[in-house]
Amino acid sequence: MKVYKILALILIAALLIVNVSCSKGSGGGSVIPTDNIEIPKQIDIELMAITKNITTAINDDIWYKGTFSWFKNLEKQELPVEIFRKHNNIYVLLEKTVKVADDEVYIAIEFLSVNNEYSNKMSSFIIDADINKVKMQLDSKGYKLYKKAEVELDEAIQPEYPITTDERKKIIEVIEKELIRSLKEDTLFPKGAYKIYIRNFRDNDFGTKAVIESLEGETWLRDVSIDSENRIALGRVYTGNELKSMEYEVSQYKKVAILEMKVNSEDMSNSTQDVNKIGDTNVNQYHPVIIARKRSGGSFSEAYVIGGSKDGKWYKLSDFNFPEDSFDKVYVDIDLVKGGETYKLYSSEKLIATVKGEKPTYMISAASGNQLLQVKMGSLNIEDNFFIGVNGDWNALPRALNVIESNVYSVDLDNDGKEEILRLTETPSNEANSSDSKDVQLTVEADGKSVIVGQETVDGIYVSDYLVFAIDLNGDGKLEIIIAALGHNTSLAVIEFADGQFNEVLNFYNGD
Repeated sequence: MKVYKILALILIAALLIVNVSCSKGSGGGSVIPTDNIEIPKQIDIELMAITKNITTAINDDIWYKGTFSWFKNLEKQELPVEIFRKHNNIYVLLEKTVKVADDEVYIAIEFLSVNNEYSNKMSSFIIDADINKVKMQLDSKGYKLYKKAEVELDEAIQPEYPITTDERKKIIEVIEKELIRSLKEDTLFPKGAYKIYIRNFRDNDFGTKAVIESLEGETWLRDVSIDSENRIALGRVYTGNELKSMEYEVSQYKKVAILEMKVNSEDMSNSTQDVNKIGDTNVNQYHPVIIARKRSGGSFSEAYVIGGSKDGKWYKLSDFNFPEDSFDKVYVDIDLVKGGETYKLYSSEKLIATVKGEKPTYMISAASGNQLLQVKMGSLNIEDNFFIGVNGDWNALPRALNVIESNVYSVDLDNDGKEEILRLTETPSNEANSSDSKDVQLTVEADGKSVIVGQETVDGIYVSDYLVFAIDLNGDGKLEIIIAALGHNTSLAVIEFADGQFNEVLNFYNGD
């Protein structure tokens, strides 16, 4: 037994010596030095999600538009990108040029964040031949560099879509009803038989496209918005001569259509109402427009009606007869605003919310003595300080207002393919005894001519900010110019660009 114990002790000692030698790295091919072990890096889940949005959006654009896509030259390439962030929204700057209208340019693409995920939809663009000017515009919008990444783009393939659940079926049914209603009511579509195709969509696409074909061979494309609560709104309509890629896009959309149907607008009921209820959207025939400023508490709860439009005609509040006992009533009943209308709220850059308004209340402006209609909406906590709300079934922001530099903007107002330049200038006023007064002037450069479309002398003490919007307030596909002066008082003018002329069609003034 003693011999066995001695042998066991010798064996244990030998094993200890070998183990110590191995730990020091001396000899033995099976030794793995611990200081060379590669520790996995922490995975950036958010960056993975953003790059997935980028590749999905570019793949879809190329597959749907083919050689007409701006991004066609980026297929099968590694693409360096810079991601700029403001609150929860991002712009992705591509560090390789793309071809837009025969020009090699750099482009930053906006992706909106909805319910803690980014949309696959490219919301807007900043484009310039100089990448530093793109970065300057991002900085002027308040976007700061957040991350950098390399994105690998494969050859574009047919987009993949999820299975059709009961919830998606309900969304498709509402889109179907909205499209049928538009065929009956929109003067763009003659009475007759049509085929409609609804393109498939993902949950975070927040929209889709509809192809509308008449038996006479005419074709239209229509934008369809789907918000985070699955509410539907029909957007801009494109005709064949507006898009070079129209024929190709239509053929691609049909390949992935989730619904195909035939309808005849002549067989539909001709009954109309002041307010048409489709899904969760209430549309008034006068399409009222509202504006609101953020309260000192940091939220919105009410807005003011500035007017509306119907059948191509503008309507001001003064065009309607207010009841003589309006002051004695809690709510006022006039045709312009019935109450319960759905408003799409826009900043100068994007759609920011969809809300329902209550019945309007009547008041007199302490600053101007003007009649005012106030619409309560419930508390809204959104980042913007000012918005314009539109009651209508179209996309009021089909083309983005691009910032060239401070107080200088470019946008295609009349949808003719040419961008107009909007320039806001301030100069000290020549008025006596008004050292704080300023002359504010808005000029538009169109077709080689510079036209003054708005000019006003304001007191610099009471005006702290100016905002310029370009929004389609009446659904005709053309953008109205809205200029707002904000401070102790709120003043606003809506200027229409039609037939080469600029005319003020609506205005608003109220003291805080």
